[in-house]
Amino acid sequence: QIFNLFSSGWMKITASLFATYFGKAFLDHGTVSMAVSVFSNDERQQDYQALFSASSEFMGLILVYFVIDRVGRAATQCFAYAFGGVICLALSLLADYDPSTNPNLLLMLAFMAHLFINSATTATWIATTEVLATAIRTTGHGTAHAIARIGGAFSTYVLARTYSIPTVGLILFVTSLWTASASSNLPETNVKEMGVVHYPTRRRGTSKAKQRPNHSSTPWQQDDTVI
Repeated sequence: QIFNLFSSGWMKITASLFATYFGKAFLDHGTVSMAVSVFSNDERQQDYQALFSASSEFMGLILVYFVIDRVGRAATQCFAYAFGGVICLALSLLADYDPSTNPNLLLMLAFMAHLFINSATTATWIATTEVLATAIRTTGHGTAHAIARIGGAFSTYVLARTYSIPTVGLILFVTSLWTASASSNLPETNVKEMGVVHYPTRRRGTSKAKQRPNHSSTPWQQDDTVI
């Protein structure tokens, strides 16, 4: 089944999906790591940051709940990834170049960065189950999560060797733009039915009962047959 992900009908979607999963894990790990670095010398802010980190995930879920069906899956991912990266860059620059910056402002920026990145990853999870056809959904989802593990490990390896907080912010910003671009190439699945597949034309001399659906074709080459 894994080879169906790389067939001609699925190649573009698979590449965009894998790039999005790699980027989302890189950003998720990187945002948390940068926030810890920013507040490493302030014990009080570390306590607040831990509390806000958990609450930002909850607020991110609420944001996706109210937005994703209105603007669509692709637009939600694209905007949230890009805006999260912009906030990461702003946080890193303020924390390093302006020591007089109010710590509460930095804390709020860290909260917003984690909120938008978590919102984007939630939208990606939702879109994945809708983009992939039934026959390859489990394989595609599992493979995408394996790619995400690589992205998370790569984030830890790269950012741990980067000693400048602005450099970390710049890396996260560029990665967010790349991930937003990859997610924008995924088909929009809003208001489309799941499990719709394309049935190939019946071959001459073959009974209709012997025809099998082409589960490896993309759901966007579809008729009105629902499984």
